[in-house]
Amino acid sequence: MLIEVLTRLLMTCLTLLCLQNSGAQAQDPADLCFHRPGGIAILDHPRRAIISNESSGTITFVPLADVNLAAATQSSKLAESLLDVAAVPGNQQVLVATANPSAVLRVDVKGDSAVVTARYPLGSVPTRIAVTQSGRFAVVSSMWAKSIDIICLSEYAYSTPGKQKDSVQRINLPFAPREVLPLDNDFAVVFDGFGGEFAVVNLNSETATEKTDTLNTSSPILFFNRFQGHHIGGVFFDESSDEILITHQILSRTAQTSRGDLHWGTLMQNVVRRLPRSSLLHHDTNFDETGSVIMVGSIGRGAADLAGIVVADRTIVTASSGTNQLIAAATSDSASKAIQTGTFPDRIARISDSMIIVTNKLDNTVQVFRSDLRQMVRQFGRPPQSLTDKQLGERAFFDASLSHDGWMSCASCHVHGHTPDLKADTKGDGHYGAPKRIPSLLGVYQTAPFGWIGNQPTLEQQLRQTLTTTMHGDSLDRARPENTAETTDEYLATHIKRLANYLGTLDVTEAHTGRVGDGALKAAGHALSAGQSLFNSAGCRKCHDPDLYYTSPVRVDVGVEDEWGNREFNPPSLRHLHLRRAFFHDGRFTSLEELLEKHPQPAAELTSEQRTLLIDFLLRRGTDHR
Repeated sequence: MLIEVLTRLLMTCLTLLCLQNSGAQAQDPADLCFHRPGGIAILDHPRRAIISNESSGTITFVPLADVNLAAATQSSKLAESLLDVAAVPGNQQVLVATANPSAVLRVDVKGDSAVVTARYPLGSVPTRIAVTQSGRFAVVSSMWAKSIDIICLSEYAYSTPGKQKDSVQRINLPFAPREVLPLDNDFAVVFDGFGGEFAVVNLNSETATEKTDTLNTSSPILFFNRFQGHHIGGVFFDESSDEILITHQILSRTAQTSRGDLHWGTLMQNVVRRLPRSSLLHHDTNFDETGSVIMVGSIGRGAADLAGIVVADRTIVTASSGTNQLIAAATSDSASKAIQTGTFPDRIARISDSMIIVTNKLDNTVQVFRSDLRQMVRQFGRPPQSLTDKQLGERAFFDASLSHDGWMSCASCHVHGHTPDLKADTKGDGHYGAPKRIPSLLGVYQTAPFGWIGNQPTLEQQLRQTLTTTMHGDSLDRARPENTAETTDEYLATHIKRLANYLGTLDVTEAHTGRVGDGALKAAGHALSAGQSLFNSAGCRKCHDPDLYYTSPVRVDVGVEDEWGNREFNPPSLRHLHLRRAFFHDGRFTSLEELLEKHPQPAAELTSEQRTLLIDFLLRRGTDHR
């Protein structure tokens, strides 16, 4: 009886708190104010879309019964930032992933109000959230923390005070998860945010697994697998074909960043991968030989950075966030079609077989299109009248028009500002034929000089070289407004300045990763202090100076030559090492253990125990952002 009274009291307080901050107002669709719209959840009775707003911490109701007539409504503020939203099947509830504090909120949608009824705390900033078809579990990915959280949505855990925290199970992964796709029988697939890895997760160890009797069901992670590719932008389960659809990119292992290889689409491919759902439940499947791949884009008409994807009216529709288009992927029985959207179309949801809805993250609009892409039906919100230098730089970073024919953007290689740790054959060292690992851009503005051979003294000079010799941005001249007094070179310099300003904001904090930085080293105990002492005594700081963000301004002979005889390279920063999967200029080492054991010029001979202490220190201290 006492528990029931406390439960009702807690729910009443949460409801009153939400209503106190409410103030939902019906607005004209064109005037509705979105703030970096992100996730989409579709609810029935009445049918509408719930859009999460990253910057304002609000959710917006977009009517779907008749988008030509109804007004839209913006709800109250739920948190400082809403990063994603997912519907709970069977009722008028959504789950929203929040930052500051990091949590998942369970929200009842009543009319045009949003009532928080439960809070599930997380240990790091979430990235994506998905709910299983049964409504029993939610899966939250935390890309920068390399972990997922499994939330049990049972009525007992939901309604009992104090149980929400206990119903969250955290699982660490060897890769950085982003997209999450729930399957039937309470399984889910979690996809790498940078490379082509994925994990199949059993959310309920008591679930019958007659189809997976060869798998290890004692652990939530059934198995890992991968396919060739990187930059996974969207996933979708097509019930009609029983296939999993995945949008991603493939960087050629042999092509060069020459104008010719870029023009013919051989350097960077943007694809939709189709995999039979049943194949995901077999750990020994070779996914490079299973299913099929649809190439998106054509010569003279690239389709960079594919993101969200749906199937409507038997048509595969995906968003090209780099070219600001929705594209119907061409198959054997359909032709490719495209239609322009707002800036950076990211997430797509199916309203019906005839209509789809898309969020345009960088211009604060939401649009409804016919699924055959013949026309836009309605736009909600309008682009901002003015943009800051940071916002202009962000747009440039994701803008594929800065490359020849729109095949790639800066984000195609530097995924989410970081790296897939693949090699690209650029002219960064003055030659083709010596591919180098793609470096991370997190905190890059602090690590001059730039380039693997340190031949660019400023970030602006490095960006100019990239735009002209890697991306071959000849479209800049065509994009230059006719009424501007700037020359083409001045127009290029303007973009470079904006890009440099934006790159200066890229970093990952301790809140994102859930790890400790220098400020917490002392509190973390003797082991970390011992690792720090080893770092100093073994001579690591000679090349990776802590006072210079764990790098140095001079080139260092690393004991190996590249294909052109270079032995001296620019030491990379050691920050955010837990996000890295390859090391050295050519990615020859795939773990810190291997690097310390086989370094061609080790600063000191270390025992196995000392290597463990040093690695533990490097992984923890790599999150310091000063």
